[in-house]
Amino acid sequence: MTSLFEQLWNGKNAEELESLMETGFFKERNNWKPLGGTKENLSIVSAQTTNSVRAINEKVMNAVDALLERKCIEHGLDPKSQDAPTSLKEALKRFYNVDMNEDMDGTLLSQLAEDIQIIAEGDEGYPNLTVFDNGIGQPLNKFKETFLSLMAGNKSATKFTQGVFNMGSSAVLNFLEGGRYQIIASKSPFEAGTKAAWSIIRRHELTKEEAKNHRNTWFEYFTLNGNIPTFDTKDTVIPLKKGVFREGTLVKMFSYGLEKGLSGDVTKSLKTEMDALLFQAPLPVTLTETRFTKKKHRHERVVGNQAVIRQHMEDVELRLPFTLQVAPFGDVPVEVYVFQDTVPRKTYIGNRSVLFTLNGQTQGDLPRSFISQEIGYKMLRDSMLVHVNCSDLPYTEDIFSSSRGNVRESVHFIRLLDTLKKELAEDPTLQKLEKERRSKLGGKTDGTTKDLLRKVMGNIRMNKELTRALREAGLSLEMNGSSSPAQPSPLLKKQQAVTYLKEGDTFSKGMPLGGRTVLDIEVSDPLRITEDHGDVHVRLLEYRPSRSARFDADEKKEKGIPSPKAEDLFDIKKERKGSIARISLGAKEVLNTEDEILLGVELDRNNSTHLSLIEVKMTPPKKKSTPKRQPKLNLPDIIRVTRNPEHGDSTWKNYHWDERDIAKLVPGEGKGLSHIAINLDADTLQQKLHRNMSKEQVESLKNQFIMNVYTHSLFLYYQLLLEDESKEHETTVANMMKSHYGSFITNYNSSQFLA
Repeated sequence: MTSLFEQLWNGKNAEELESLMETGFFKERNNWKPLGGTKENLSIVSAQTTNSVRAINEKVMNAVDALLERKCIEHGLDPKSQDAPTSLKEALKRFYNVDMNEDMDGTLLSQLAEDIQIIAEGDEGYPNLTVFDNGIGQPLNKFKETFLSLMAGNKSATKFTQGVFNMGSSAVLNFLEGGRYQIIASKSPFEAGTKAAWSIIRRHELTKEEAKNHRNTWFEYFTLNGNIPTFDTKDTVIPLKKGVFREGTLVKMFSYGLEKGLSGDVTKSLKTEMDALLFQAPLPVTLTETRFTKKKHRHERVVGNQAVIRQHMEDVELRLPFTLQVAPFGDVPVEVYVFQDTVPRKTYIGNRSVLFTLNGQTQGDLPRSFISQEIGYKMLRDSMLVHVNCSDLPYTEDIFSSSRGNVRESVHFIRLLDTLKKELAEDPTLQKLEKERRSKLGGKTDGTTKDLLRKVMGNIRMNKELTRALREAGLSLEMNGSSSPAQPSPLLKKQQAVTYLKEGDTFSKGMPLGGRTVLDIEVSDPLRITEDHGDVHVRLLEYRPSRSARFDADEKKEKGIPSPKAEDLFDIKKERKGSIARISLGAKEVLNTEDEILLGVELDRNNSTHLSLIEVKMTPPKKKSTPKRQPKLNLPDIIRVTRNPEHGDSTWKNYHWDERDIAKLVPGEGKGLSHIAINLDADTLQQKLHRNMSKEQVESLKNQFIMNVYTHSLFLYYQLLLEDESKEHETTVANMMKSHYGSFITNYNSSQFLA
């Protein structure tokens, strides 16, 4: 059986294993049994984590469990006994003399790192990943009930282990390509002999006959005539970082699909992600990359980001530990790190600004919008990391989902989150640092720049939809601090919808009692509209009262009371601007539900001409609702930034810039932007300047550059904001400017706006 195992183990990828499945014992369908003893196992496997790295971390935590169980037995204790440790923290302290909240001794770190290994080999895009642990392993008679079970509760009586129902380790099956092949081999150090048990798990391929009776497929494992196969470890060479496999457990996952950007060198991309998700790694993990070097393999250790941060405290500007008091949890330890503003966000934070960990493993997280929007620290949002340690809390099942990747929106979690927000928002040290960061990025805005900005914004013709959207959002096209906001049309209330028509169109609309509608009618011959407002008339062409009002109308007719005019039914206002005639109609109280009215918009000329027909049917009045208060978004200031101080300008040092940077959008204390900083020593501008230019020409070119960068940045930012208000787009726009887009707008001619 050794050759059969090695033949599978040495397969290059899932495609090669697919071919092997059509040979020998593997093609015998009776040799395959459903994983967990049920053909309904697909739902169990699919319900696990949806993140490929979290799935690998499940294997790592199982490896930690196996090592601790081995140590427990070596210390003469039954892992399920009352004398065994009752928590992971206690087990690490008793068996390794390791404290999860303290740095591990370097010698011990090197020694322990080889007890858990992850080895990448095979294809570059979809590597084969092997996870090894030097732990308790499993004897042949327990292999099936442990590695090949689901929901068995094998470790429920062992209090210091993480896994309980043997479901989490199946999560990796969701990320395997092809037939979803995973080989498991194990040899217990407490079992005599050199035989190791093994099997391979795959996704069952439904036959035509099976497809008639089964909606879903299932996962199955290989047996040899109903028995778990074995191989002899002394005759089989499976290399590890040092030596070869002799005992413990091996799991090989073929053609593993990692998240985008993580399938490269695992000692870099995968390490970074694993350090983040194993924030307090209980034990170190060695990563080995074999795919990109023929002779010397690359090795790195996963130790958890907490340890990584402590190794680089020069990157930390502020470390703030404190304890929350939250019912019913009691004490909740929290640790805040604020990194130097020179440290890239991806180094320690990535997309996770708040971490909720359980026994070192990140079980849930919150994005940076929590820092900026919920707490209000917009200047710290890219530098602030919050770690909430939930390891010693009761009721953690009320906070975390079983897939270990999400938090539950439970009453307990909301209470925890509210307490955390209040504590962070009211902390004087963080408030002071927020103000210092904002002050550091402030700068001088002279009158020339403001006048230039007003001139450009006054002449620029913006996209009609964007203009309207900005107006509806409350954006005033004025400088910060200006006291003369743009005046809206007197006929148009804030956020009131306008219907656009062309001359000759017929407009039909249901209007609620007491409501108002506004129409902009485009006139084909604008010369027909004179300066006299009386030239545009709204006339009543037909009035059809509702059934309930018809008797009253007939009675008035019999008494000789004249038919109503348009002005009797509607409050009519008119306004003209160029080729647009704006008509505002407000329904008066004399109208009733179901009344139908036909109006005509006319011009007084030699021959009366209809512009449009308006058909209105009255509907029940709208329920009054409290209008949503829209925050005012003023235009941000311009900050001129240069390499060296020049007339009080801000410098590269303030922004940690170089010649490649072009702009930085700085968020305001409320909604919107405070200012846009523009690099006047950017390469893309300096390449256009030359010695033969006069001082006036240089200043003109700089002004054009400022206006191009400013207007493009502003419009891009607000367009992105209108599409998705939940995200923060300052960095996105700044990165766009830093790319080829910045070079494009440098050569974009805005002189037409400066005339």
